[in-house]
Amino acid sequence: MGRLHLIDSPYTRRLLTILRDSGTGRAVFMRIMEELGYIAGTEVYRFLEPREKRVVTPLGTTWSGIDFPELEETVIVSVLRASAPFTWGMLRALPGAKVGFVGAKRIEGKRMNGFFEVEISYFSVPRGRVYVIADPMLATASTIYAVLDRLRVRDEKVVMASLIASEEGVRRVLLRDEVRALLTFSVDPELDERGFIVPGLGDAGDRCCG
Repeated sequence: MGRLHLIDSPYTRRLLTILRDSGTGRAVFMRIMEELGYIAGTEVYRFLEPREKRVVTPLGTTWSGIDFPELEETVIVSVLRASAPFTWGMLRALPGAKVGFVGAKRIEGKRMNGFFEVEISYFSVPRGRVYVIADPMLATASTIYAVLDRLRVRDEKVVMASLIASEEGVRRVLLRDEVRALLTFSVDPELDERGFIVPGLGDAGDRCCG
């Protein structure tokens, strides 16, 4: 499980509590999703190659720091529709990254071996060296498998970022060798009969977009 990176702090737990609360309204829900997207975006730097950068401080001294040229070749793959505010938050942390969009919908009732059939109605993803797949709810991993199959990565890095993942979804994503890392704020234990994460936070797309 070395590729699973749990983002956990008192602050992120507080934000997740707000998201899980059924009484949280849409505007607050979207704002919290964006904030967590920003935090997830800062974690992506762990998987980018740093380069030394020397700068001169206001006091005239030289400081040897780092920069990340790979940012220009990083693509955030936003799995619509729930990922929109999550993606905007990630962009704040990853300035210069490109954005691709995938319209994906699992077909209810068409499930085999735990996977749903997934319909991809829209796929527009620029080429890059690093792909960050932003999908807030990692449930059965059906959608992520469909996105990975369309990306057809070779030597590119792939990082998956979610708000909440199920144990089953984590296991399945980590079976894909092309996934360098899986970032999430919580791993929940169960999926219900509809394939929703329990306790989860409900349908993220409905709660942020209506």
